[in-house]
Amino acid sequence: MIVALMRTRMAPGARSGHAAMARRMGRLAGTVPGYLSHKSFVAADGERVLVTEFASEESLRRWAADPAHLEAKAAGTRFFSECRVQVCSVLTDTPASFLDHARTARALRCAAWGAWCAALAHRLAARWERFWDERAARAPALRPGGARDDAFAEDRRRPPP
Repeated sequence: MIVALMRTRMAPGARSGHAAMARRMGRLAGTVPGYLSHKSFVAADGERVLVTEFASEESLRRWAADPAHLEAKAAGTRFFSECRVQVCSVLTDTPASFLDHARTARALRCAAWGAWCAALAHRLAARWERFWDERAARAPALRPGGARDDAFAEDRRRPPP
């Protein structure tokens, strides 16, 4: 696929006649074998971009050589203060929509977050268990019913100094 980008800026006071010419060229381009689509955009700073897709370089050449198109290109100097045409060959055309990509990314983030949380919970549970095992190994008398429990009970009965 070939994409032609036409980047323009309107000349001051040159709007009259441009819209009719653009509509006529759009209809004419649609009759060229290999023409796929076109769309135009206007940026906030006034730059206009026309994106036209062709199936092959040959179809683009046919469009470029069309007599009515050549006439419109010559008239373009009257409409535009700036004009730049870029022709690009499409290397990759992936039809996945942005929303599908966003949903997939969100699902992957959620799965990664869930896995991370589960791993953290597992590590914390293991540390908690080790903590209590080590504490019990160091001071077995701290368990309920142990000898030190009685000593602590005596300390609690004594009034503070």
